[in-house]
Amino acid sequence: MFGLNSKNTLILHMRKKILLTKQKNHEKDISILVLFMGFLFLMSTNVEAGDTLVFQPIYQGPGDGGGEGGEIHPRSPITSPTIVIDGHTLYFINGCDDAGLTIVDLTEDEVYSTTIPVGMTMLVLPEWLEGTFELQIRCGQYTFVAEIEL
Repeated sequence: MFGLNSKNTLILHMRKKILLTKQKNHEKDISILVLFMGFLFLMSTNVEAGDTLVFQPIYQGPGDGGGEGGEIHPRSPITSPTIVIDGHTLYFINGCDDAGLTIVDLTEDEVYSTTIPVGMTMLVLPEWLEGTFELQIRCGQYTFVAEIEL
């Protein structure tokens, strides 16, 4: 029923099917590898391990006395700066350009102060700062405060 030609055709057809199956498996492997490499790239561009500071905004512009007597309050929502701390290093993610940075001790004495210039992404605090402090970031009419442990 099957001649020599049919047998060769069947073998070629089976080989082709095996090769296509292997090729599809390789395509899946390549897709997984590309996804994994993308994940590694995203991880490598991330900020160093550390804690993201949570700030409490304090409004210091006109009208910070409770809203009586026609005092003006801001109408737009505010955005707190994003800063990651790792040891004595601060990483500025956003909202810190041209802001004042002050570190205050528990007795509310200023122990360190500087200005964050536009484009600055990292600041290493002095090693002699050890203990619990309040970090203050002054942006316009707001001061953002967070507690830090150095």
